[in-house]
Amino acid sequence: MYSSITIANYFLRKAWNEEIDLTPMHVLKLVYIAHGWCLGEKDEPLIRDRIRAWPYGPVIPELYHYVKGYGRGPVITLIISAFPTVNEEVVDESVASFLDTIWEHYKGFEAFELSGLTHQKGSPWDQTVSNRPRKGLSTHAIPILNSTIKNYYKNRIRAAAVDEGR
Repeated sequence: MYSSITIANYFLRKAWNEEIDLTPMHVLKLVYIAHGWCLGEKDEPLIRDRIRAWPYGPVIPELYHYVKGYGRGPVITLIISAFPTVNEEVVDESVASFLDTIWEHYKGFEAFELSGLTHQKGSPWDQTVSNRPRKGLSTHAIPILNSTIKNYYKNRIRAAAVDEGR
């Protein structure tokens, strides 16, 4: 497992190499979606950071706090963590290959399109928000469980396999 910052920086480097701008929303959603596909395909998490159901979608708070200052503009620098070991993390070849596949599929999506994917009916965020208690915890405090994310992406893989078989 990696820090969400390590994965975000991987996508930022890919984007800059292809002269593509990524906004904070792009970065957050790409990392979240990559984490979901990793859980669905490999049965293991990609990132170790927690994911929360916020009012406007799933968020990785640790990553959000590093990129929020860019607002709606492009992220123009690598993200530097306060923890030096995170800054030294390098993804291994198999993870890089996996991330390259994710990048190739999603790089052409606008930020709002990626956001729309994470808000779909039945998505982990939707399930979590729909099942939250009406009183007590604020929406920011509700974790989206890896098991919920994994089941959702496994179901997407199954559905795609069925569609291919037709």
